[in-house]
Amino acid sequence: MCVASVRLRLGSRRSQEADMRTRSLAVAALVISAVLAVPAQATEIVFTTDGSTYHGEVVEVSESAVVMDADWPPLGRVTLERSRIEDRSWWRLRTQRLGEDWEKRLALAEWAEERGLFVQAVIEFKRVREDADLRDRATTSIQRIERRLALELLDRGESLLADARPSAARRYYEIIVRRYPATDVAPMARSRLTAIEEAAERERRRLRAAREEARELRAFRRDAAAWDAELKAIRLLMEKAEELGSAVTAHTRTVRDSRRVRDQAKHLEKAWRQVTALGPPPDGVDCDDVDRVRSLVKERLVTAYLRLGEGELVRGSIVRAEEWCVRACELDPEGRENHDLHEKIIDAFLLSGTYRHGLVR
Repeated sequence: MCVASVRLRLGSRRSQEADMRTRSLAVAALVISAVLAVPAQATEIVFTTDGSTYHGEVVEVSESAVVMDADWPPLGRVTLERSRIEDRSWWRLRTQRLGEDWEKRLALAEWAEERGLFVQAVIEFKRVREDADLRDRATTSIQRIERRLALELLDRGESLLADARPSAARRYYEIIVRRYPATDVAPMARSRLTAIEEAAERERRRLRAAREEARELRAFRRDAAAWDAELKAIRLLMEKAEELGSAVTAHTRTVRDSRRVRDQAKHLEKAWRQVTALGPPPDGVDCDDVDRVRSLVKERLVTAYLRLGEGELVRGSIVRAEEWCVRACELDPEGRENHDLHEKIIDAFLLSGTYRHGLVR
């Protein structure tokens, strides 16, 4: 074989190897570009109808199942059939992946409405309104759902009003007026708010008159020793309640802390009954003394009720949270913290997809 032939073959081989290296680098570059172009999937939580919870990265969402790489529990790839997934979780998974496919979003909105997920359905219909062809249909659906939500809130307010809990009912009427003012339910809610305020003013006048009458009729209570003894008993109850409250470390999230706050509330309730039944002070005693004690007991009792309500809400017990918040509202109707917690409870109530109070209980 001649030298020229050998050199020709070596040159051809080197050329082929160079081409292979070039192709390999190109493929690698394409793979890296593809990986960088795909957004990282955030860790998600999927709840199932049997009460299980799956935590991990969702790999695929089809019309019938969800595939995820679970990191807890169990570890590894898991396929969850649609029938096993809780409706709220299924809605969240689907809505995050539809983009601007308005027809599919419309179908998801109608599906959510059928399942009683009215808040979620409104969210979808509002997105669908971005499409000019579907805007009228979505707007009509939103109006229909908002009226239904307003009626549900009105029904809950009426139930509380029938139970002689106007301060708690007031929160529901206020939500209707603020969130759904365009519905035909709003005028009824406004009417109820006016009636509640008028009743509250009548009650305030009655209490003022009762205090004046008590000041005249309870002359036998104007004894300094008896007065001091009653105030001392009230202060002892408050001190015991303070000890229980100071022992709470986790905002009533644990059973032990919740029990301590309930015991604290019992002592404060007893103190509140005693201080509200306390007659006028004896001659020479400043009326402001009892007013300060009364205000302090009320403030601490409202705080205890709200802590119990917050703890129940964290644990997912909406009805029990509402019961504690109702007590706080009745005691302090104008309290800002009461309003904030009650709004959180109402939001949890709406998001739960359960609207009939009889079923909730």
